Amino acid sequence: MRNIEIFKDIPKWEGIYQVSNLGNVKSLARKWSPRESTLTPAVSHDKYLKVDLKANGKREQVEVNRLVALAFLDSNYVAKGLVCDHKDRDRQNNDLSNLRVVTKRENSQNTCNSKNLIGASKRPTSDRWASAIQINGKTRHIGDFDTAEEASTAYFAMANLERKLTGCCQYENR
Repeated sequence: MRNIEIFKDIPKWEGIYQVSNLGNVKSLARKWSPRESTLTPAVSHDKYLKVDLKANGKREQVEVNRLVALAFLDSNYVAKGLVCDHKDRDRQNNDLSNLRVVTKRENSQNTCNSKNLIGASKRPTSDRWASAIQINGKTRHIGDFDTAEEASTAYFAMANLERKLTGCCQYENR
């Protein structure tokens, strides 16, 4: 079954640009450009798809996933301190069904490594695994470990300690 593509105006760019639930962005017909045209996104250095939006002398380069989230999920999510997360961790899959608005903490827990362990990332220059956690918007390095399992365990220990101090719920290492 194929998804039906639905376009909505992009907040702050109403009547000029629209984004679809499938992650396509189009420029609407205007006086100097009488035809609608689909924008071709560029891949940024951090592997997100971005498009250039221009109007009234202002230009903005925006990630497509953020435009989909603004138009379809929550037009005020940035002001609430939330971020747009790719459920499948593929930064170029901007389909609405793959996106969700979450806290920075939830987003940082949706990370990927070769062993699918949360809080562990392979050091590119060695055989060691690093563990880090984000607390109050600041990334804190927990340590370097011999295995991904040790790094993930250290992450959950730190996350649970922080939750005990703040009164939030506990997380389990899966």
